[in-house]
Amino acid sequence: MTSEEAVRQHLIDRLQNYDQEGAERLDGGLDKAFLERRLGELNSWKDGWKKWIWIVAFTLGLAMLYAPVASEVGVGVVLGGAGYFFGLIAIINQWRRKKTIYEILAVMADPEREASKTVA
Repeated sequence: MTSEEAVRQHLIDRLQNYDQEGAERLDGGLDKAFLERRLGELNSWKDGWKKWIWIVAFTLGLAMLYAPVASEVGVGVVLGGAGYFFGLIAIINQWRRKKTIYEILAVMADPEREASKTVA
C-alpha cells in the first residue's frame, strides 16, 4: 500500500464517523463528480434559508441562556439553553470536520484542478 492509498483510506475511515453513505461511496475509489457535488452541498449552508435557520437557532440558544437573568424563569431553562447551545456548537464542529475531509479528498482526486484554483 502506497502512502497516498494509506492517507486516502485513513480519511475515508474518519469520514465514516460523519457521513457513512459518502464513505461507502468513496471506498472503491475517488469519484471526482461525487466529491464536487458533496462539497457544493456542504457549502450551500451559507446561501438562502439555511443561513437564516442557523442565525435563528443561535439567537434562540443565546436567548434561552439569558432568560433566567431577565425573568428568573428557573434552572431548567438555563440547562436547556446551555444544552441546546452546546449541541449547536457540536453540529457546527462536525460539519467543519466533514467539510475538511471532503476538501482533502477532492484535492487528492484532482490535484491539477485544485492547483489551478489556487494560482488563479
